[in-house]
Amino acid sequence: MICSLCSLLCDQPVLHDTCPRRLHELSQSTSPARDVLSSSPASLNAVLGSATSIHIGGRFHSVETSRAAIQLARAYQASIDGSHPSGMFDVTQAIAAHGAYLTTLAEARSTSDCLLVVNPEGMLEHFPQLPAVLNKHLLGGESGMGTEHSSAPKSEACVILIGSGDGEHRKRWGQHFSKVLDGPCDCESLPQVLTGLTRHEKDTATGLTAKAGGETQEEWMQQVRGAKYPVVIWGSIALPIPAIDLWAERMQTWFLQHNEHSRSSGLMLSPPASVFQHTCTWLTGFPSRLDFAAGVMRWDRAEASTDRWLERNRDNENALLIWIDESSEREPTTAWGARPDDRMQVIELVTQDRDSDSVELVPGRKRLTRQRIPIGRPGVDYPATVLRADQVVMAYPEGDAQLRRKELFRCDRWLQSMLPKEPRQ
Repeated sequence: MICSLCSLLCDQPVLHDTCPRRLHELSQSTSPARDVLSSSPASLNAVLGSATSIHIGGRFHSVETSRAAIQLARAYQASIDGSHPSGMFDVTQAIAAHGAYLTTLAEARSTSDCLLVVNPEGMLEHFPQLPAVLNKHLLGGESGMGTEHSSAPKSEACVILIGSGDGEHRKRWGQHFSKVLDGPCDCESLPQVLTGLTRHEKDTATGLTAKAGGETQEEWMQQVRGAKYPVVIWGSIALPIPAIDLWAERMQTWFLQHNEHSRSSGLMLSPPASVFQHTCTWLTGFPSRLDFAAGVMRWDRAEASTDRWLERNRDNENALLIWIDESSEREPTTAWGARPDDRMQVIELVTQDRDSDSVELVPGRKRLTRQRIPIGRPGVDYPATVLRADQVVMAYPEGDAQLRRKELFRCDRWLQSMLPKEPRQ
């Protein structure tokens, strides 16, 4: 069984039973399902048909929902932006434009002898079983698949934690790797530090400081310089820096320089919501932010974004925002940019366990402003096609039997039911 509660898509029972995120999610999945509002495909079609400007945005976790959303946008000549959080779009563009020196989870696990983990605290929050998944003896080595944590040998690769937090994170990495060091710089300065090491200019490696426990900067530098295949591991959703795209560009520059005399690469792990960018690229040739106005597809990086659409349509009563959120993360309803005083209409399709009022009415108005439709989680509550964090493996998780309930609704089927019977003029 594949667990799709995070984008690592672990498929071993030994990982399922010890994953804190999975255990927490399962404990939160017992809340009773809410009834759907007094909505019907016909009433939703009427709202869609009367809207003068339509935008579709959100966090898409399945290929099926992404396909259906693009189809709906094309049918209603709407704009669509599936790059929430917005940093994912910029990072993907920056990496593609500067070499795309990336590897896969499988290659990093089996080949790399030095793993530089950027912001290990954030990585463990979003990918709890990452240390275990990267231990080749636990999942891919001679010991065989599914070896228990306690009996699996530790990997011989050296792990360097960049921007490490407390000792608990180091302890979790130490359970699977024989050598774990604290990196001598923060996350943001890592590209400059590595560039200094590559040029053999120790003085230019700014941010270096000696660490407690006998780990000097010299030991750290020797590990990186002596590695046959160092891999830098980061997550687009776990980098605590303001300009992630510029940081990614600098990392790509270092990979280019280092690969002139050796070998190195990056492993960028993406959240489940990155599935939209890949599906959209397959279908249209563009990763996101499309406008189908007048029946012609147009890629508009700025104007087709959710933020820009909201700015233009906050006071437009005939504008309609369709917001889709298949994640189980509990964020405020205003996380995507809408405000209580906005006059646009909103249709939200969000996961069942989200706590929120079903309907909000703007004072002085008689018609419905916000409508919420509860949906299930793809790959958890019903079978769906999802992508692994390194964007290589596409899987079809069937979900946990104890979570499957008839009251849970598939988002892609809701979107398909909203399609017009006749093309929009």
